[in-house]
Amino acid sequence: MPKPGITYKGKSIGASGKGGSKKKNGESAGSSRWLWFFAVVLIVAAIAFAGYWFTRRQTVLIPTTQEVSETMRRLTGTGEEEPAVPASNLPVSIPEDQGIAIKTLANGEKLFAMKRYSAARDHARRAIGIFKYADPNWQKSVELLNKASTRILNGDGNSPETFVYTVQRGDTFTRIGAKFGTTAEAVQRINKISIARSDLKIGQELTVYHGKWNLKISNARKKLFLYDGQNLFKVYPIGVAMEFNSAQGLYKLTSKVKYPIWKYKESSYNPGDPLNILGSRYLGCEDAADYKIKQPFLIHGTNRAENIGKTIAGPGFISMRNEDINELFSIIPNGIEVEVIR
Repeated sequence: MPKPGITYKGKSIGASGKGGSKKKNGESAGSSRWLWFFAVVLIVAAIAFAGYWFTRRQTVLIPTTQEVSETMRRLTGTGEEEPAVPASNLPVSIPEDQGIAIKTLANGEKLFAMKRYSAARDHARRAIGIFKYADPNWQKSVELLNKASTRILNGDGNSPETFVYTVQRGDTFTRIGAKFGTTAEAVQRINKISIARSDLKIGQELTVYHGKWNLKISNARKKLFLYDGQNLFKVYPIGVAMEFNSAQGLYKLTSKVKYPIWKYKESSYNPGDPLNILGSRYLGCEDAADYKIKQPFLIHGTNRAENIGKTIAGPGFISMRNEDINELFSIIPNGIEVEVIR
């Protein structure tokens, strides 16, 4: 029997009622859940905003290096500005192209050690084309180029410019050299044949380096550049006499003389004389144009190797170490182009 309770118009109300009380309780619980949900969202949003504000505030408060320096000057009572650090002393990252050049040079040295002289020479050329002239690595690249090219000329390695020539009737070393833009001495050298020998047999096979030689002389850099076509082949240091006054421009190699006699102001100095400024060889260069306006000059050896790389007081022209002029003399024939540049 149900417990009696308070009734109104025949319906029970109060604690003992069943229908109406449960419905109100359910609506009250649902409202509470929504209130809690909105409260949590607001709390999370507040935390996120506080974190963002704090981060921004900290960033703004971090002082710059200049601000620290100014603060220190104020604290120490000095009003002088700190001297600017030269840009050359500032640590900088290696430019991409220079990094490539350093790797290229290193790989070229490895190839040279493996006796792959043609590949080493090509790597050296690429590195020379990237490094600045004042960079010590430029000179290292030149040294690699010179070593590799010398090996090729000595017959120690093949290159795309070398080929095998079969001796024909009437051939001599001089004729073979002239036919392929080089010299008899160069043909003998690459085949490791003594200069004293001149005998050839029909059908004999010889290795020949077919070069398209030309020279560029830089007074400013004190360098002579030997090119094979467009490709740099070797670089030689030179001395430049103060009396050398030939204009920039194109010349032609017209004469080659071994052990020259030096004649100067009615005096004559024989080969080997310490006063003979021409050294062991000279190459005579004349204006390449028909009207011959530019002053002719000589590329010659010297008995004073300490003057190489310098401007030399007194008479003379373009001087090279005797061993260098001897090598250059043996490579290039008469008639090639010589250019004087800045």
